[in-house]
Amino acid sequence: MSFSTSGSYSRRLGKYALGVLAILGTVAVAQQPQSEFDKMLEGKPFDSEKLLRELPQDEQQNARINSPSNGEAPVLVGNPTISMVLPLDAPGLIGDAAAAFLEGFASAAETDGLYLSLETYRTDGQPGSGLEAYRQAVANGAGIVVGPLIRSAVEQVASLPAQSTVPTLLLQLPARDTHAGQIGAPPLYVFPLGGEAEIIQFGQLIRDADYTAIHVVVENSPLGSRLARAFDFHRPRYRRVIPNSHRIVNAESWNNIHVELRELIGETAEGVAVFAAGTAEFVSQARANIPGAIPIYTLATTQEGLGGGGRNLLNLDGLRFFEMPYLLKLRDGQSQLVAGEYAAQLPQILQRYVAGGMDAYRLATSFVSWSQQSQWSINGATGVLSLNGSSFIRKGILIELREGQLAEVTTPEDKSTP
Repeated sequence: MSFSTSGSYSRRLGKYALGVLAILGTVAVAQQPQSEFDKMLEGKPFDSEKLLRELPQDEQQNARINSPSNGEAPVLVGNPTISMVLPLDAPGLIGDAAAAFLEGFASAAETDGLYLSLETYRTDGQPGSGLEAYRQAVANGAGIVVGPLIRSAVEQVASLPAQSTVPTLLLQLPARDTHAGQIGAPPLYVFPLGGEAEIIQFGQLIRDADYTAIHVVVENSPLGSRLARAFDFHRPRYRRVIPNSHRIVNAESWNNIHVELRELIGETAEGVAVFAAGTAEFVSQARANIPGAIPIYTLATTQEGLGGGGRNLLNLDGLRFFEMPYLLKLRDGQSQLVAGEYAAQLPQILQRYVAGGMDAYRLATSFVSWSQQSQWSINGATGVLSLNGSSFIRKGILIELREGQLAEVTTPEDKSTP
């Protein structure tokens, strides 16, 4: 178990000082269409005094705008240091995901063209290393922490007493609500990047659409069990319709769910949907065993593997998932995307972390704005992000496979606050 502080792992950060790293950013202010802050982000001329006045009253005492005359980017002085706790030294996919996340964060910062201080804490992904790094970041005076990224480390940080924490953006959903924003609660906010974030999106769809019956088929695997727990955790969000869960263990299980759904829908599948919680192979089996008129929802990360194993996408019509806008733009070959050249070389699962890093930058640097509001949202690279209590709820773009091609599905407008 180990961690270290370093800034040498990202090529985009190489031109900045290492250790405590000067990269681009600022604390966001009131979200107005043409605020001085928005003008500054868009590279337009802005009034530094007006920008200062847009800060909350208590922040104006500690902040000032320094606009150098030598053409360098302006600096918002007095901002807290952002500390990132990431498993950059972990082997395999975890380390690659952390590096992609950091690249997205740094690229978004570079695009803004403003400087603030950033400390980075590299962990090796071993049990306890994320918690150790977080404690060290707090001890070193972190103003805002982004991370940890690994689920076990998130659970450990979420268990800390309030006095041992600072404003934090956790990158996985902990097992229980942190109640951030409430009196006496630790300031631990959640921007989940795992499959649970997509479960929440599906829950929003259940709430807003006219579904009358939802069935969740669960693979007998660690992934299936984890997603099933997420459904149970978020039951209060569904309100009108409570999903029925079915654990699939053999061919007889598939036959039973097929018969049940066939009897339920009769001549029309209107109002019925299924969520397949499992691997790509399991989702493929679900499509083969569930009546074709019923849409099947799954994770965006699961659908990435459906083209492998000799599977024909033409046999998967009606399969749906929520996709990040950034990934759809990459697939369309749109140019001049932030970190687009870097992300285009990565597999889709890592592209998601690039997009997540970009949005984490915007959230971390907007803390002054959203931490003082009951409702706050932005259009991000991962989707529309809305603050709901202590968590950011993401709404991506609903996509359906039709004749082997991706097609956007129109979803109901939100009927209430998430």
